[in-house]
Amino acid sequence: KISTPYDAKHVAHVGVDKDGQYTGLPEEWEKLLTSSGITKTEQQQHPQAVMDIVAFYQD
Repeated sequence: KISTPYDAKHVAHVGVDKDGQYTGLPEEWEKLLTSSGITKTEQQQHPQAVMDIVAFYQD
């Protein structure tokens, strides 16, 4: 049986502004993105995928 989440913490709220720039991105996530090799164009074309990838590596 899978239990419900416990001790969950919301540590950041990341969004994408009208220019395709991330807002609220923690510094360590920014470093991860910079070193990932994902281009700015790819980030702008697939912002949700980028946030999913960063979140995966933070877990």
